[in-house]
Amino acid sequence: MAGCASADPTRYVLNGVLFSPADGGRLVATDGKRLACAPARVPGREFILPTAAARVLAHPDFLSRDAAVMQADDADAPDGRYVQFRSGPHTLIAITIEGNYPDYRHAIPGNPAETVTIPDTHKSSAISWLRSLRGKAGSVRLSWETPGHMTLTQQLANDTAATIRVPAGITGNPPVIAFHPGYLADALEIGNDICLTDPLSPAIIRHPSGNFCVLMCVRLAITEHAWDSPPEQAEAEQEAA
Repeated sequence: MAGCASADPTRYVLNGVLFSPADGGRLVATDGKRLACAPARVPGREFILPTAAARVLAHPDFLSRDAAVMQADDADAPDGRYVQFRSGPHTLIAITIEGNYPDYRHAIPGNPAETVTIPDTHKSSAISWLRSLRGKAGSVRLSWETPGHMTLTQQLANDTAATIRVPAGITGNPPVIAFHPGYLADALEIGNDICLTDPLSPAIIRHPSGNFCVLMCVRLAITEHAWDSPPEQAEAEQEAA
């Protein structure tokens, strides 16, 4: 969750995780390119927890049991407000981020009809491959030419490519679409179901627990022919067993 928060100092209000009581309670983090959301029991007044503090809450000492949350106004606190988390013998006190969090709801697509489900037994292979890719400027294209499989193809600025095919359950007729490889890996850590609308609309990656990630797509800047015929010397293909 905290990994999807912004690290841009000019977007200070996004440098943390929103704890919102809306919609039954939600945790939200975004950097403008992806948005992660998880259901949670949240106090009645929303607040933004700095990313560093949110990472502390991800420690097993806090995850192993429910944490009690206390909010208080404190004139002595640097920003005028703090929040306290208690989990067993462990206590975290953090100064919250002041400011108005943007309305994230408009960034969440409706109910895309096209769905690709990656089984848990194969998802780790896809994530490892995505994290191993060279070239931060590259994108990864998702296509479905092999029945029962998702094909991921990396395209770099010099047209070299690498490909992996992962078994997947496919519902409907998903569009060919591209994403930033690192962001896609982060999204797959959150969920297994990739829900798509069209090649230019954000995708939703969902988990049955209610966790999801909205991921902005990357415009496909090359022709289908270029994708279908990468240079022989640059092509590396492996089958996910």
